[in-house]
Amino acid sequence: MPIARTYSDELEKHCVVAHWDQRGAGASCTGVDWNTLSLDQIVNDTIELAEKLGQGRKIFIIGHSWGSLVGVWAVERRPDLFYAYVGTGQLVHRDRQEQISYDWVVEQAQAAGDTEALNELATIHPPYTTQAEFALQRHWLGKYHGDVYQAEKEEALLPTEILGPEYSLTTKIRYQDCFDKSREYLLQDRLNIDLLSKIHQFEVPIFFFLGRHDYNTPTSLVEEWAAQLEAPHLEIVWFENAGHSLGIDSPEEFQMQLLEKLFPLVAE
Repeated sequence: MPIARTYSDELEKHCVVAHWDQRGAGASCTGVDWNTLSLDQIVNDTIELAEKLGQGRKIFIIGHSWGSLVGVWAVERRPDLFYAYVGTGQLVHRDRQEQISYDWVVEQAQAAGDTEALNELATIHPPYTTQAEFALQRHWLGKYHGDVYQAEKEEALLPTEILGPEYSLTTKIRYQDCFDKSREYLLQDRLNIDLLSKIHQFEVPIFFFLGRHDYNTPTSLVEEWAAQLEAPHLEIVWFENAGHSLGIDSPEEFQMQLLEKLFPLVAE
């Protein structure tokens, strides 16, 4: 939420944009029954929110990373609520994704002669079973720009994250604790991802916005999945100078492509 305006300022000139903190995160971290927190619960929340936002009209839904998993299942369950789905940093198959990502960052460390990275990476191997293993690999993935490709842009967002007006002081103070707790309670849902075998068709147009340098959610798996999917329209849009987070690496191009690809669907 705090960085939302950095990648939706142009969109907001043309449409209503809703950024949602899911149950157990950010400003939605009070009164949560952590023992019932699950992907299924969050997908149901997404559908309920879409019904309220649409008020009888269809809306567009954009999912990034974990949100791409939530978005896919929401569209699969209730296609009547949506004009189209846009997945970016798209999750497809957890075990294969993590193996590709791990192998890539090891290759980068070997090429750089980075013994510290290689020694730490040697202590883990996918498939991971703990958040600590994910965190270790993602640390080195970030160093070699396999997540945010233009790392200096990520660093420039830090003041926005700390000082952004969207959150109260209380929300800012508890933000990281809520984030960490959500990741732990949702760990099993995050480990059991295989859209290749579970979803073969959609009833709405599908767009995958992919960063060419994304090795957090490797794009080869998205291409493989897209090749077997059936949908009224399916398109991959590439961002050549971006990684996992288009809103950080390519915010202007991201918004331009959303307007160009999605708005004609309303006229139809």
